[in-house]
Amino acid sequence: MFPQLAQLTDLSLLLLRLMAAAVFVTSGWSHVKNPKERARSIGTSPAFTRFLGAAEVDGVQTSKVWSRESGVASRESAVSRVELETSSCRRSERMAVL
Repeated sequence: MFPQLAQLTDLSLLLLRLMAAAVFVTSGWSHVKNPKERARSIGTSPAFTRFLGAAEVDGVQTSKVWSRESGVASRESAVSRVELETSSCRRSERMAVL
């Protein structure tokens, strides 16, 4: 529909990932910083709230937000997936013959 916007795909995906990271970091940090207050607001124990906050912050650090790969399937990944599926099917066929 708007082919001129296609050149902004990488930038828009990066900004989207950074915004999601900001939401998770601020939410997780508030869980870790004030676990008793946050526990009351979400209805859980302070220990679970602290764990939840740490998991949110750690999830952002280990997620694809900071990786160079956008998660969008490239031609190379699609080709390698097809090759893998093909070799797996051939292996299954050989096992069925035996």
